[in-house]
Amino acid sequence: MSISELKPRIEMNPEFTWQLEDMVSGSDEWNLLYDSIEKQIGSITEYAGKIMSSSQNLFNCLDEKDKLYINLNKLYVFSNMNLHQDTSDTDAQVLVQRVSALSVRASSALAFVEPEIMDADESTIRHYIEENDALKLYEHYFDDMLRQKAHILPKEQEELLALASDFASTPNDIFSMFMNADLVFPEVIDDEHNPIRLTHGNYLKLIKSLMLKYEKRPLKRCWERWKKARTP
Repeated sequence: MSISELKPRIEMNPEFTWQLEDMVSGSDEWNLLYDSIEKQIGSITEYAGKIMSSSQNLFNCLDEKDKLYINLNKLYVFSNMNLHQDTSDTDAQVLVQRVSALSVRASSALAFVEPEIMDADESTIRHYIEENDALKLYEHYFDDMLRQKAHILPKEQEELLALASDFASTPNDIFSMFMNADLVFPEVIDDEHNPIRLTHGNYLKLIKSLMLKYEKRPLKRCWERWKKARTP
């Protein structure tokens, strides 16, 4: 069995590709969604110091927070799936960087929410749930928070942790770009004695090829390329 070279996505039959336009139709919608998330962040921060002033305030804050993260997750998933169609696409890389930074900003800006809720007595939370039926949707959320109350940090420290997530993910981001975009693997020989470029996509098929016993093992060829990429 001959194993052909993997085609770039642009050459693939659309029937076998992700239909990402169902999620976000294009750059105009992406930018509109991005701008709306920034506005949502600003709107929610207005609840700081007032979340527990009433059951309605508590519900409104949590409801707006949910809507924000629905939009943010949509943008994040779209941008990452778009990048993984071609990790060398610089435009796609920029979108991922922008939405990742936006996610950090959102987490940092909203870091006050759980500490502020936990500053209230449990009896106040239970009273608000009884008073406002809409809050019953969050009953399990409150139970889970109360269970972990001892591990919820003050607002300032939660905000610091949220900000740290950006640089904490940098090593993984660098490794991912190196492995999926920058690193070019060598050629091996297929069953019909044809040279073929070794990739992440065809590796498993190639190691099952009987003819590879006459060729250097694919894993060894991979390690050779990784070793060359090492810095002294």
